[in-house]
Parts: sequence; C-alpha cells; structure tokens
Amino acid sequence: MFLQDIENELPNGFHDSVLLGIQIDFLQKKALLRMNIWVGDSISEDESRREEYLLVDIQLKEVSYFIIEPPKRISNEPEKELLVDGGSSYEKLNTSCPYHCLESTGQDGGAYWFYVHQWNSFIHLAARDAKILDLSESLDA
Repeated sequence: MFLQDIENELPNGFHDSVLLGIQIDFLQKKALLRMNIWVGDSISEDESRREEYLLVDIQLKEVSYFIIEPPKRISNEPEKELLVDGGSSYEKLNTSCPYHCLESTGQDGGAYWFYVHQWNSFIHLAARDAKILDLSESLDA
C-alpha cells in the first residue's frame, strides 16, 4: 500500500490534518509520521462531527528519500500545530518536486508530498510500503 492509497481511503484525504512528529531510520529505510487526521464531515449538522480528528501513526517502509524543505515562512512564535495537505508527486511533477528524485523511484515508487501550511514549504518522500495505525483505540483502552 502507498500513501496515495491511504489518502484515497480517508474521508478528506490528508487535507487539514495535523503533523505531530516524524521519526526516520535511514539505515532501515523506515519512517514514522504521527498525525491527527481530519476525518470530520464539514457539512454535518452536528458541530462536533465537523472537526473530528483521528490520532494515527503512519508507518513507512522501503523509504527511498525523505526531503524536508526549509520553511519559507518563519515565525518567532512557537507553532501550535502544523497543518498539512498531501498528494502524489506524479500529479504535480513540474511544480512540487524540484529535486529530480522521482526519476530514481519510477511510477510505482510511492512518491508523495505533504504541504506544510505554516511553513509554506513541502515535505517530499517516497515509500513503497505505507500502513496506518489507529492510535485512538489504544488510548481509549
């Protein structure tokens, strides 16, 4: 499964999700993204359903590259949260990944990007195996 597959299964994709943390193991070619995924229904009459989030870890394996662009917008105040959107790097090949890394991964390389709103910058990565773990179940127990 690729990140694009996970995005397609989520009700809002990665739109307006919150990036909480990143762990990368370059030697094992693994990464872990902790996120609050927006799963709310923006047109629900129940206001609490509109802003519903799901705490997850996204496990990435067979990571080919992981590039974090420097923030183009820097604030002196600590960030309260990092809102992200995501998409397939092949959908935005000409505008999203200036690093020529897509050539090395091919069409099935799992190339993906996250746009970090507060930074006005991208995170580019490629992983051939992605898995989502729902942490809210273990926190409720």
